[in-house]
Amino acid sequence: SSCIAVGNETRSIVIFTITHKDEGKVESTVKANIELDTSSSKGWVTNIYWKNDVIAACLDDNSVFLVHCNQNYSAHQASPPSRFKIIDLCILNSSLLTTDPFQLRKVDLISGKNSAIPLGSGDAFYIVPLSEASQTVVLMSNKTTCKVTLGEKLTLLPDDIISPILERKFKKWSSLSNEFNMYETTMLLHGVSLAPDGYSVALI
Repeated sequence: SSCIAVGNETRSIVIFTITHKDEGKVESTVKANIELDTSSSKGWVTNIYWKNDVIAACLDDNSVFLVHCNQNYSAHQASPPSRFKIIDLCILNSSLLTTDPFQLRKVDLISGKNSAIPLGSGDAFYIVPLSEASQTVVLMSNKTTCKVTLGEKLTLLPDDIISPILERKFKKWSSLSNEFNMYETTMLLHGVSLAPDGYSVALI
């Protein structure tokens, strides 16, 4: 069996257990119903990131909550509401990372310390976490990519991992469908997903 977490319009996450039966039948049962914010019963869960025993969830007021599955699904607020829309979130080691149109924000889950680095462009940046040992993420938007190291100080660096591959892809696409350079080849990014082995990334 496996599990899936689904957000709803009442600031809650419902965890379903998915069981595969004989003859290809699939059965689902509710394993847990988690109230993220008891101060209000209205508000959509807009984004969920689940890693190991921790679930990070964003609400439509751009607050972020953490759920500890090994602690009876206890939930607490990790980041307060904000007027800036959260584009993406992830957990890398003991850090909660979120992006909005203007910055990457890091919350240390042990000390509670907050830090941020401005991105400046107003683009929607998605987070590609690299290996935990490297403490590095790649940020991707429609227009650009960059790399950020997550030490004591967040450091912005040129992306030498995904960007060269994308440039080759763009050249190939242009040679096939834009032979006479009649228009600019662009990308509309709606999400990214890193493979479990960490060696490939899917772009939506």
